[in-house]
Amino acid sequence: MFAPKFKLLCASLVIASAVLIHQGCGPRTEVITDKIKKAFDNQIGAIDVQMKELDNQIAALKLTSKELEKAGIKAKIEIEKISDRMKPLENRKKEIDEALSSLRTALKDSKDKNKPILIGKKEVKAEDFNSMVEKLVDARKPLVEQIENQDASNKSLGKVVGSLGEKESKIKSAISKFESKKVELASQKEAASAIQASSKAGASQNIDEQIKAVENKLSDIQSDIKMTLAESGSGSEQGKDISEIDSIIKQTKSPEDILSQLDKILGPSSK
Repeated sequence: MFAPKFKLLCASLVIASAVLIHQGCGPRTEVITDKIKKAFDNQIGAIDVQMKELDNQIAALKLTSKELEKAGIKAKIEIEKISDRMKPLENRKKEIDEALSSLRTALKDSKDKNKPILIGKKEVKAEDFNSMVEKLVDARKPLVEQIENQDASNKSLGKVVGSLGEKESKIKSAISKFESKKVELASQKEAASAIQASSKAGASQNIDEQIKAVENKLSDIQSDIKMTLAESGSGSEQGKDISEIDSIIKQTKSPEDILSQLDKILGPSSK
């Protein structure tokens, strides 16, 4: 930033303009006017540097915004994949729940729990009945765990997507503000050039006030730039959300192994 140097520069400009006003015209006035010209050249150059810095910041923010957008799309696609993987798990759990419900009804209808139990049109020994129930209950447990794991991953990814969206919105807002600040800086550059031209022409009676006005405006612009950068969020926070997506995906268990094991125990799904 050029604020300290710029303030020193402005002070020298004010002194030079005051001397110019009191000394009048002549060779000494030409020297002072030349000094003012050089000082304003430096001021205009400093504004150009600030505008270049803004260009770099805008480019960096646009790149970050693009990365956040890509990460958000990746997370949404993964949410859809997980939802698709949950369907066969939920269907299998539903089959087991229906089977357990049927067994419970058959047990209630049985008058003697020690005699064979009628399931549909087939009689099943009590010990075989108990074995069937245990097998279904044991098969249900890993399904519930898998469904909870998939659901937790989806919820976590959903939170990350929301966080990425908020950060992307802040960055886009910062880009818009920076573009506006570039326009303001260009306006101050024109103002500085106009003051320089008027001092050279001899119309320098209010030059100190004009210089101070430019200084105050540039100071306001610099403060706004700092505030906007702070509001846009740090790169480490944005990177944390992006890396969290990969971490969630890795922790999400694949349901294929569980389903294949259940097929071996209970037979293939009817759905």
